[in-house]
Amino acid sequence: MNKILTIFILFYYLFTKVFSQNTNIIQIIIVNYHGSRAPLSSYPTDPYGESYWSRYGGLGQITPRGLLQSYTLGQFVKNYYSNFLTPSYSPQRVHVRSVDSDPALVSTSAFLSGMFPPSNSDQLWSPTVSWFPIPIHSAESAKNPILVRECPKLDEIIKKSMNTSSFYDVQMKYMNFVKNISGFTASPEITLLNISHIFDNANSKLASNLPLELWLSDNLQNMTFINDYLLNLKYGTFEKARLVSGGVLLDIIKNIRNKMNGSRNEIHMYTLLDYQITSLMNLLNLNVSLSQIPFGTSLIFELRKDQKGLHYINLMLRNNNLTETTSLNQIKMNECDQLCNFGNFFDIVIRRTLNNISEECAVDEEIDSNVSYYKTTDPIFNYHTTPCPIYYTNLTNWTNETRVPLENRDEERRPQGELSRLELALIIAVFNFKQESSDQNTEEEPDSDNGNKENVEYNATASRSGELVQLVRQFVFSEE
Repeated sequence: MNKILTIFILFYYLFTKVFSQNTNIIQIIIVNYHGSRAPLSSYPTDPYGESYWSRYGGLGQITPRGLLQSYTLGQFVKNYYSNFLTPSYSPQRVHVRSVDSDPALVSTSAFLSGMFPPSNSDQLWSPTVSWFPIPIHSAESAKNPILVRECPKLDEIIKKSMNTSSFYDVQMKYMNFVKNISGFTASPEITLLNISHIFDNANSKLASNLPLELWLSDNLQNMTFINDYLLNLKYGTFEKARLVSGGVLLDIIKNIRNKMNGSRNEIHMYTLLDYQITSLMNLLNLNVSLSQIPFGTSLIFELRKDQKGLHYINLMLRNNNLTETTSLNQIKMNECDQLCNFGNFFDIVIRRTLNNISEECAVDEEIDSNVSYYKTTDPIFNYHTTPCPIYYTNLTNWTNETRVPLENRDEERRPQGELSRLELALIIAVFNFKQESSDQNTEEEPDSDNGNKENVEYNATASRSGELVQLVRQFVFSEE
């Protein structure tokens, strides 16, 4: 009876500790898509042509509805993280970067206005204007670019993806459909590759609460499929997505490291275009899929710290459709826990980052999967976390096809003696008790002790993610 009680108390202690683990937010990194805008293009039969959108500045410009989306998103984030954020803006605590796009820059300003209104008299520079200007830095600056619009290597890879039988099959399947859309729009230049312009036109109208033409509404489902197919064709692999948003991902990791090393920064913000956010989400390998990013979407990285000094990444997503709720939803990477230990997070994503954009986007040599992606001496690629070390990985020969699967990574790289004898003894005791109980119920012949110990040691070590075994160690040492 005492043995049963001891095991029960042990399990209660361990699992309540794991599932009620207290962590505090110490930094948030926000990746936004701008609010709704006018369509990027029109067509001869469009009832809402360029003249209609000129009231907002013309095609491709932000609309009042989009400004309101961004402004209210800023207010929402401020209120949601009110227990963590400092209420007033400070350049030491807030850093903002945006792509060089009118909708992105204007949306960023509206977001910051909602998030950081003047909070004291020192920030009030006019008795009639309740607004405090906040600097927005370029994500495409020549000095420190984390994004580029033109990447010849990516273009080459996409061309190779189009030179396949599967792409040819899709072209044949939708040939008549494309001809019909060309007739409806009176645009003979419409092809499978640019029909997404018509989809963007429809999507922008819907975001502005405008009715669609009957033919456009009837064919929207097929256009949505084609648009998703083309996005996946262009950015759906790590190799392609990395050339688009790998620089952003590396910058995010550097900002997290700086905070872990004592930086005062609380918020890093990026405003990106839709395909750049799609690529970033593909690099993270999330458990949600958003091929077409809705206007006003926000992806948030929460850097959290527990009482033992361990750091974790928690991901949140706000899908800012006006017809949906305005709450933040937890999402996760398919290769990590919901609260992803930063060491594991780093180990997973560092191979998908991009350091030297101009060099890696060049096509001065044949694209070869055996060529190193990492022609860099940046110390981040040799970074080791403590107490969650990143075990040695040969990054030089890593490719998308040869990367180590998640289920094999811990097994192949587990260090010798990772579990102490006390830990193994404790886990084996639990396992033996469970096995004895099972044997009593089934009256089957029990396995040998050695077999149990081998299975327990292998399974416990191979499945360790960093947290549970740390708790076992803490419990054993505290009760030793």
